[in-house]
Amino acid sequence: MANNSALFKQLIRKFEDAGMPYCILAGYDGYPETIDSDVDFMIHSSWSSKLPELIAETASDGGAHLVQSL
Repeated sequence: MANNSALFKQLIRKFEDAGMPYCILAGYDGYPETIDSDVDFMIHSSWSSKLPELIAETASDGGAHLVQSL
């Protein structure tokens, strides 16, 4: 299973490959080396229907499972 840092990098790469604009919110100073909690980010509402699939693909690629998406 990938660690938080690897999953974070994979997710950002997935966002960028898809052309999805995003903004990582507060608490990112140590990213990607240190991720102590959840990662808060914002996207445009036009991408909200595609987001669960992108996160699930990233989780699957990294040997993790998407449990919850809010």
